[in-house]
Amino acid sequence: MKNEGLNAEQRKQKTMMTRAGNVQGGNDELRAYTLEELEQLHKEYMIKMDKIFTIDKKEGLLVINVEYPYCIELSRLKSKKDVLAWVAHICEKTWVDTDIIWEFIDRIFKHRKWKMDNP
Repeated sequence: MKNEGLNAEQRKQKTMMTRAGNVQGGNDELRAYTLEELEQLHKEYMIKMDKIFTIDKKEGLLVINVEYPYCIELSRLKSKKDVLAWVAHICEKTWVDTDIIWEFIDRIFKHRKWKMDNP
């Protein structure tokens, strides 16, 4: 199902189903999930991401631990432009996937108390 012609709620449901499939091991098939299943999948996803991402305020580091601890000094992430440059940089790593990129951006924005600008 393509996103063209879908209303906002349908796009949201498609995204939730796709992300839920990714949490379960990258299954490309879409299926309907109950609210309880989605909540459980989201909880499992967040537990997984919380193990991967750590912000060490004392040391001033963001640590991404997928295959090994990869540290980025928070002082190097002062602007949204900096974040974009780091996204381009970490995309070259073999252990990076779309979930890692999304969480990297989301966690830095939350840490900096930035809002996502609408496209």
